[in-house]
Amino acid sequence: MVEKQNVGIDLDGVVYNYDTPFDEFLLSKGIISVKSEYSCGLLKEKEIKFVMEFAEYKPHLWIPLLPRAVTSVNRLSQIYNIFLVTARGSFFNGQEDTIQKINQDKITYNKIIFSCLKGEVAKNLNFRIFVEDHLKNAIDIKEKSPDTIIYLVDKEHNQCNENYGFIRVFG
Repeated sequence: MVEKQNVGIDLDGVVYNYDTPFDEFLLSKGIISVKSEYSCGLLKEKEIKFVMEFAEYKPHLWIPLLPRAVTSVNRLSQIYNIFLVTARGSFFNGQEDTIQKINQDKITYNKIIFSCLKGEVAKNLNFRIFVEDHLKNAIDIKEKSPDTIIYLVDKEHNQCNENYGFIRVFG
């Protein structure tokens, strides 16, 4: 029997719709999000401040799933080892809340990894495929793990003129 290959999957923007609730939160603060920028058009210090403030609402327990996300991940898990890779661990109860929500949503996976260093994770676990929505993360993965096939969820904030060889997919 052939051993299953490893696949990495980001959570926010790939499995969960983090963007809409965060944009609504920003709007409640009088800020209109810039859809073409991952930072919503905020300076880094402001982005971090608002992300941390938003985290106090425990969004990892209630943000909605993207359409067909669970079905897609669960189908992939039949032929691949699924590694959910997320930076959520750096927020208030991020790890505990994330695990609770994933289990509640019945997502099938082999392991969840809380890390911002997705390129290193992809290299160390020899990912065959990685599904990501953040352009900088996708580039980092490609640089550190060049054999990994990257599916980039097509969004306004991850457009670029460079051809990195990513396969664009639509949620």
